[in-house]
Amino acid sequence: MNIIIRPMDEDDVENALEYIVRLKLLNEEVDPNFKTIDNLEEEAREYLIESLEDENVAVYVCEDLDVNQIIGLVRIEIRDRRFYYPRKEAVITDIYVKAGYRGKNIGHILIDKASSFAKEKGAGLIVVSYPLNNTIADKFFTEGGFKDLKRVKFFSLI
Repeated sequence: MNIIIRPMDEDDVENALEYIVRLKLLNEEVDPNFKTIDNLEEEAREYLIESLEDENVAVYVCEDLDVNQIIGLVRIEIRDRRFYYPRKEAVITDIYVKAGYRGKNIGHILIDKASSFAKEKGAGLIVVSYPLNNTIADKFFTEGGFKDLKRVKFFSLI
């Protein structure tokens, strides 16, 4: 396997879109509180295009050069922690590795690349959130050294 991690460009949007959609549908599968919208694909496309235009956002794709195919991605954005130090945090909003490529360290390589972007932007920590019932994500991030930072609760109004 011959892979490269690189910034997503406009030509990658349609391929990357597939992974954003799959991730959101997976979130819905593991927790019905993450019910996806009807126009998920359209919104995901717009989300990725907007990401290309935002200097505080980076999307990196992992490409398998042997088959000339994107096999994973990570999206990270820098946010201001207005009242806390470190003042800036990097938020992994999306990470996905195609089935068949999982367990081959690609997710960790994507996080390393995202971490470099975070450091360049002055972030002092990286955070990630995912559905509570996503045990695969929980295991992946815990084994990667991520620790609990805060608890998020919700009250449904629907």
